[in-house]
Amino acid sequence: MSSVQKCRSVYCCLHWKDADLWWELKDHLSVLVRLGYIIITSDLDILPGSDLWQARIKLANEADIILLLFSHHFMADDYCYAIARQSLIRYHTGEAQVVLVMLSSVHYTGLLVDSLPRLPLTRHITGWPDINEAFVEVVKGIREIVTQKERWL
Repeated sequence: MSSVQKCRSVYCCLHWKDADLWWELKDHLSVLVRLGYIIITSDLDILPGSDLWQARIKLANEADIILLLFSHHFMADDYCYAIARQSLIRYHTGEAQVVLVMLSSVHYTGLLVDSLPRLPLTRHITGWPDINEAFVEVVKGIREIVTQKERWL
């Protein structure tokens, strides 16, 4: 990493039913953490007893990069979708990068999130024969976003 590269904050918004996939993704993202490219927070880092909605909004408003861990569970949850809408505002104003991490097959054509970049590019994570290969593709994509210096100057 170059000396001018800033460590980026990454917020991962997910539905609790997708926690197992989140933990796998987090392990794969650890290479970017170790390289000093990113620090990661997620909904699962919010302390018990906290106002979940306010904590999620705060994380989404402070992150440089927002990963929406997209699944049918995420789509069905009003809070998750509200965070996605909030994140879109920051995306369209250039305040944050927002990426759909496609966990499972979801029909989302025509929804606001349809305009967002997605990872992996070819198919959802659970559709890969080797799920680890899918996570590697996601990490490569996030690394590319983080190292796009012109976006962050």
